[in-house]
Amino acid sequence: MSEPDPLDDLFHGCALAAFLEAAARTGGPPSSEATHRLAYRLYEAALAERRHPGDPPDANTPLDTPLDSCYPSPRTNSDG
Repeated sequence: MSEPDPLDDLFHGCALAAFLEAAARTGGPPSSEATHRLAYRLYEAALAERRHPGDPPDANTPLDTPLDSCYPSPRTNSDG
């Protein structure tokens, strides 16, 4: 019997998508906290879609905040 692919698991697929999206937005390695928060937001959205296909997300779900809020602001150089 073959080993199951971890990316076939819904959460692990969302975690990979979150990491790749965060890396693309930051242009480098993303923060683990931002990746963690985005992964759970994607996972919750995927679960909601499975439970109620075609329904818009509930206003109380974490997806009603912009994805940019998951990422830290770029640091600025205070020297000049």
